[in-house]
Amino acid sequence: MVLRVPRLDDLDRIQRLLDGLSPRSSYQRFLSASPLSEEYTAVLLDRHRTLDALVATMGDAVVAVGSTHRLDADSAEFAVAVADRVQGHGVGTLVLEGLVDRSLARGLHTLSGQVLGTNGQMLDVLRHLGPDVRVDASEGVADVWIDLDRVEDLHRAMGARTDIAWHEYLEPLFHPESVVVVHEDGPERWAAGPGALRVHSSAPVRHLTVPLRGPGRELPPLLDLAVVGDVSDPARVVRDVVGAGARAVVLGSGRPAQEVTTTVLEAARVAAAIGARVVGPGARLVAGTREPGALGIGTAAAHLRPGTVAVVGDRGRGTELVTRLARHHVGVAAAVDLGAAVGVGVPDAAAWLAGEPGVGVVLVSSDTTSGRALARALAHQAPHGAPVVARLGQGPTTGGGSPWFVPAADVHELVSTGRLCATGTGSQAARVVLLTNDPWSGHAGANRRLPALGLSLPDLTQYVERRVKALVPGTRVRGAVVALDRDVEAGQLAAVLDSLCEEPGVDAVVVDVAPTPRLRRRELDRVVGLVHESHPGVALLLVDGGPVGAHGHPLRSDVPGFADDVTALRALAVAGRAGRLEDCEGLLPPRGTGGHRRQ
Repeated sequence: MVLRVPRLDDLDRIQRLLDGLSPRSSYQRFLSASPLSEEYTAVLLDRHRTLDALVATMGDAVVAVGSTHRLDADSAEFAVAVADRVQGHGVGTLVLEGLVDRSLARGLHTLSGQVLGTNGQMLDVLRHLGPDVRVDASEGVADVWIDLDRVEDLHRAMGARTDIAWHEYLEPLFHPESVVVVHEDGPERWAAGPGALRVHSSAPVRHLTVPLRGPGRELPPLLDLAVVGDVSDPARVVRDVVGAGARAVVLGSGRPAQEVTTTVLEAARVAAAIGARVVGPGARLVAGTREPGALGIGTAAAHLRPGTVAVVGDRGRGTELVTRLARHHVGVAAAVDLGAAVGVGVPDAAAWLAGEPGVGVVLVSSDTTSGRALARALAHQAPHGAPVVARLGQGPTTGGGSPWFVPAADVHELVSTGRLCATGTGSQAARVVLLTNDPWSGHAGANRRLPALGLSLPDLTQYVERRVKALVPGTRVRGAVVALDRDVEAGQLAAVLDSLCEEPGVDAVVVDVAPTPRLRRRELDRVVGLVHESHPGVALLLVDGGPVGAHGHPLRSDVPGFADDVTALRALAVAGRAGRLEDCEGLLPPRGTGGHRRQ
C-alpha cells in the first residue's frame, strides 16, 4: 500500500471508491444518505477549498482518501473515507496521521471534524491518536478536536502504533497459524524434484494440487500462509489463495532466482497489489525457530538449530549464509532467503526480525539492497531492537549515519560476527587487549577507538605486564595495545596469550599478529586455536586479512577471523550490545578512516 498526494488522474478512482462504499459507510462518512461524494471529489484538488489531500492506493485502486479544509488561520476540518474491504486494518489511521503531520508542518493548532456517534471504528482511531484528542458526542454526532500544539504526545502515540503495525506486518509469514502448500504433483515428488522446497510447521499444514477447484480442494476459511511451488499458472493460484484470505504468500522454488519466469514475477506483483505479504519469487528459505521446528520452508530449513542469530538475504545469499553458519554450529533464530524479492524486501525483513524476541543480532547479505533503504526501514523498528550487521553490494556498506546497522565488508566478516555473538563471550563493557607484532603506529588509535565502541581498556596487573615483557623482550604495553617484538616465536606467543587470558581484567583479546619466518601462518592459527580451547570464557578474535587469511592460507574453523582490527573491535561491540541499541552510534566507522588491515 502507498500513501501519497492525489493526482488529476486519481479523481475517477476516488469517485469509484466513494461510489463503492456501502450505505452504512457512506452515511458514516457524509452524515447523509444523499450522494454527496461527487461534490467532495470536485473540491479535492481545489487549492482554495482544500488544504491537503492524501490517498492510499493498493495497485491501481484507491482504497482510502482523506483531506483537510481550512476553517480559519489556526484550524482546519478533516475528512476520511476508507473502502469497506480494508476497514479495521489501520488504513484510516495511516491517512489521518499523514494529515496530522501536514497540518503540523503548516503551523495549525487544531483539527476538527464530525463523526457519526455509531461509527465506533473511527471513534477508536481518533481516541487512540493521542491524549490530546477530545470527543464530545451529542444527538448521534460526535464533534472531534485534535490539539496539535502538544506535538510530542501526538508523535509518541503515533510511534507506538507504528511499532504495533510493524510487528503485525510479517507475523503471518514467520508465525503462521495455518499453512497451505500448493503444487501440481504429489507432495513427495514435489519435495524431491528440481524445484524442491520442503515445508514443515507446528501449525496445521494442508497440501493441495492445482487446480484449486473441486471436491476436497477447498481452501481453509482462516488462512495465514500459502506456499506456492512451481506451478504452470502461478498468477491464478495466487489470486485464489489471496482471495481466500491468505495474508502471506511464499513463491518458492529450489531453483535460483535468476531462473524465475515472467509469469511468476507477474504472480508476485498480483499478490502484492492485492495486499498480501509476498516472499519471492524464487524464495528458497523461510524459517522461524522461536520454537524449535515451528516453521521451515526450504531444504536448508530442516538442518537449522535454534539460536539467537537471524539471517536475511536474497537471490541465494541468505541460504549461503545459513549454510556457512551451520558449519560452525551457530544456531539461528530465524532465516529468510527472499529470492527475487518483488514483494517483501531485504530492508523490511531485516527491520522486522531485529524487533523479534530472542533475536540477538541480524546478519544481512544482499547485492541488490542499498544502505539508505536499510536505514530507512530500520528507523521504523522499536528503538531497542537487535543490531543489524549488513554486507550490501560488493564492498563496505554505508548507511547515511544510521545507528541501527553496522557495515560488513564481506560474508566472512558476517559469519565471524555471527559466531562471536553466538558464543556469548562478548560483554556489555568488554575489556579488550589488542595483541600485535606490527609497528606501534599501526594501532596508535586503538585506545581512543575503544570507548567510542562502548568497550573498555583492560585492567592489567603489574605482574602480567612484567611477565609478558620477560617472555618477549622489547614488548611495549600502552593501554589496550600489547606490542610484541616482530620476530616473536610460536612458543612465546602461546605463553603471552595464556597469561593475558588468565587475567581477570581481560574479557577479549584481538590477535593481530603478522606471520614471520619464525612464526608461520599455520603455527599462528594452531596457537590461537589451542588457547581458545583452553580459555572458553575469553573472546579470542583473529585478524587474518580476509576470507582466506593472509597469503591464501585456510583459516582455522574455531576462531572468528576478521579483515582488520577495526572490524574485529566493531564485531566485539556488536556481540556485547546484541539486543541493546541505547548507544550504538559508536559502531559506525568514522568517515575517512580505516582499520589496520593484515596483508
